Amino acid sequence: MRGAVVAVLVVAVVVAGCGGQESPGQQPGNPAVYQRIEQETDCVTLQGEFDQAEQTSQRPGGPEGATWSEIGIAYMQAAEARMREVGCH
Repeated sequence: MRGAVVAVLVVAVVVAGCGGQESPGQQPGNPAVYQRIEQETDCVTLQGEFDQAEQTSQRPGGPEGATWSEIGIAYMQAAEARMREVGCH
């Protein structure tokens, strides 16, 4: 499981580095999701956010301006960063 998470994060970093359609400093998806992740301190809940984001990244298509893959990966990156901040791993 941990190896899969690391692999997903590596892919996420590569994809994020390739650019996207959003403006600099703007994250794809719903700002409320990022706020929810940033305010969370429970590791189990943050892992749930990560897992949900991974499922989102597998959806085809996406709303105007980004694919579900881009949005899901960005949410996963936010959840992973927050888990590190609060000491989940």
